[in-house]
Amino acid sequence: MMRLLEVPAEQDLRSFSLYLFHQGVKHKITEESGQQVLWLVTEDQQHQVSHWFQQVQCGELDLSRYQAVIDNPPPQPTQSAQFSISQLSLFPITAFFLVINLFVAAMTGLGSNYQVVSWLTFVDFTLIGNYVLAASMGDVFTNHQYWRLLSPIFLHFGWLHIIFNMLWLYVLGRRIENKDSSGLMFGLVLFVGFLSNLGQYLMSMDHPIFGGFSGVVYGLLGYCWVREKLANVSFSIPQSIYMFMLVWLVIGYSDILAVIGFGNVANTAHTVGLLAGCLFAAFRGRYNPDNALRC
Repeated sequence: MMRLLEVPAEQDLRSFSLYLFHQGVKHKITEESGQQVLWLVTEDQQHQVSHWFQQVQCGELDLSRYQAVIDNPPPQPTQSAQFSISQLSLFPITAFFLVINLFVAAMTGLGSNYQVVSWLTFVDFTLIGNYVLAASMGDVFTNHQYWRLLSPIFLHFGWLHIIFNMLWLYVLGRRIENKDSSGLMFGLVLFVGFLSNLGQYLMSMDHPIFGGFSGVVYGLLGYCWVREKLANVSFSIPQSIYMFMLVWLVIGYSDILAVIGFGNVANTAHTVGLLAGCLFAAFRGRYNPDNALRC
């Protein structure tokens, strides 16, 4: 254990402690001779934690949502409850996209209702027998259907498809919101979603019926990986997860997944999404507001 900070006993550190918990920082707080002492388990996080504490003292790090959880603790969960509304409030953008995906899945019957699906694909289409008659990308702008540039990320075709993607959204999204910000998470999803959709469409213009959040999931993964490398921050994601997702990406380019029943895979969306997430993280690292002078 490393002794990092000493503050007066009357200063409430509970919200800061909860913040550290959500950043994956292992720590404890003890009281010694009228002082509170913050201890860290690992020394490699001391500079980051000291920086966060300085931001709190300067009023630059808002802990109000953590204080709200402390002031209004959620009820004790039952065995069947996985998380509460109070916990969801800590990562509202992740929860927002979870709800949208589930709502669209219900409205489209997990992709089986083609009339509704046609309103959400990158370009409009109609079915004539077994043939698909697709509009062009120019029609999207001519008809002012700009939502199509993003909406395919909310389409899912089967339970396994949406469950896989929503689990990864929950795992990665809340880490990004807690580590960086909800606004950044929102912008990241829009940026990666648009580029992954555009890339997939340009590579498969003869097949406009594609969708899924997995391109964005790869973008979130790429963002976390590059942020960890450039900014030396930790999203508490094991290296084995990064390796698994990269291997899964490579497997997607083979016919194995189609043979075993996963169907066709939007590999371009995965690849472009991964690169877009890495680019977003690199840009954030170059123009990082944390590098500004502090009081």
